[in-house]
Amino acid sequence: MVDKWTKDEVGKWLQSLHLVDYKETFREQEIDGETLLGLTERMVEKLFPLMKSQVMFMKELNKLRNSQNSQSFPEQCEAGLLLEDHTPRSQQEPPAFYMTQPWPAVFSLPTFPPELQAALQRKDPAFKRKDKSHIRALLIQVLFDNVTKHTWYPSHKMYGDVLGV
Repeated sequence: MVDKWTKDEVGKWLQSLHLVDYKETFREQEIDGETLLGLTERMVEKLFPLMKSQVMFMKELNKLRNSQNSQSFPEQCEAGLLLEDHTPRSQQEPPAFYMTQPWPAVFSLPTFPPELQAALQRKDPAFKRKDKSHIRALLIQVLFDNVTKHTWYPSHKMYGDVLGV
């Protein structure tokens, strides 16, 4: 599994992506498999000064995250389980964004905390005000937490599902 990769295995993966110039940076930052999977876009911006490299790296990292295969990268290479673009052969067209759970056909609202539930029932006017209210921020946070169980990159359709449009 990727989260068990050593710094050297991460380096081999970078080399396979033709990003060998960044191998030393990753080693200096002590990026192993677990750290690799935890990288955010903001962190990637700091590691790769060129946008082209950032985009390419994020694309490959998302493929890696989506991989259903539990073999490590070196084993996949040896076993011939990777296509030329490093996609596992067992995997069909991965989604364009990292999904941790499949997006439901119908999005169900989460269970809201009691404070938020009471405000929703009484149709608190704070929800419609443009200023930042505690209750509005809480609603947004609860919805965000629920959506990010499925993806960090929601599409317009997903937003519509959440809003019931």
